[in-house]
Amino acid sequence: MKVIKVLNNSAAIVMENDHEAIVIGNGLSFGKKTGDKIDPNQVERKFVANTNQIDEKFQKLFEKISYEESTLAFEIIEHFKQNLTYPLNDLIYLSLADHISFAIERAKTGVYLPNAILHEVQMFYPAEYRLGEWAVSLLNERAQVDLQADEAGFIALHIINARWRGESHSEQDFNKIISDLIALLNDVYQRDFKQDSINYHRLVTHLKYFLLREFGMKQQVQVDDFGYFDQVIQDFPHAYLGAQKISQYLETFFGHQVPKEEKVFLTIHINRILQN
Repeated sequence: MKVIKVLNNSAAIVMENDHEAIVIGNGLSFGKKTGDKIDPNQVERKFVANTNQIDEKFQKLFEKISYEESTLAFEIIEHFKQNLTYPLNDLIYLSLADHISFAIERAKTGVYLPNAILHEVQMFYPAEYRLGEWAVSLLNERAQVDLQADEAGFIALHIINARWRGESHSEQDFNKIISDLIALLNDVYQRDFKQDSINYHRLVTHLKYFLLREFGMKQQVQVDDFGYFDQVIQDFPHAYLGAQKISQYLETFFGHQVPKEEKVFLTIHINRILQN
């Protein structure tokens, strides 16, 4: 493997079998320059790019992450993979390494960030949150810091995002989200939506197609009658609250911003159940 770019003394971008990869090893790139060879025996961790060009922003991440922090992140991710029932996008190696580096730096200076969605993470993704707790315990021990539950929630979000980023999704994945959304509505309105069987099944059916559209598997709804939309929101503000909560869930966990027309259609379905 030949060096394309040295990132730091322990990380470099190399070309191997016609693919770019980031390799990490203690001191493996010290004194190296473009075109030099890397001894494969020095490589402790390797990230192979999905495309043939590693994004510049990820290069910059590794330029400032220490060897100790990057190997710690990789150890944590390997533990995640062994304890999850689904695959993770390899970009988590880069994003979580950067997050851990920043979290340790903040903790050593006494700066702690509150996690505004900690309750939602604990409620909807308990398995991922428990892995976040395990990671926080390991970080506190190895880095001699005092990270708290908020940080476990942030790490859990990295797992969730890595599950969904750029991958195809199964019916089981969508059923999990639908179950979460119904639980969210039950919590908002303090009632069991399943009691209204007909309108409940209409809502679930709509949510399935809604999620398929949101995750790019179906054509987006195209409607221009925003005057009608505004009237629906004005007439049914209580139901629109539920649509807003669903939108917040999707934006928080998956980075999807729900368009206004989708919120209005959700409002109509929610209102049917609230009226019974």
